[in-house]
Amino acid sequence: MALGRKLQVVGDRVQYVIDCTPWLVAGETIVAVAFTVDQGTATVDTSAIAPDGLSFSFFLNNGTFGEQFNVIIEQTTSLTQIRYDHMEFFVETNGGPTYVAGNDYLMLS
Repeated sequence: MALGRKLQVVGDRVQYVIDCTPWLVAGETIVAVAFTVDQGTATVDTSAIAPDGLSFSFFLNNGTFGEQFNVIIEQTTSLTQIRYDHMEFFVETNGGPTYVAGNDYLMLS
């Protein structure tokens, strides 16, 4: 299931928190999560499952200007369910300074 579309800017490190309560049954908790970036230079690290097992978080790092990719999330529960979700990301300029390259093209940081 798609968990959303997000904008990541060049050089960012952003934490995302995913609430699993809408699909977990009573008493079920998340016991493991794994992440795959399907293409590009972005990476995922520092994931953590909340102490109550009802949500988890991860950090998404970097990305190259103009990239579009998915973070595929595999979640395993205490009842041995395995669920795959994904988030779609777009990488844009960080809004920093722009420079005229002298060749009539605008260079964005």
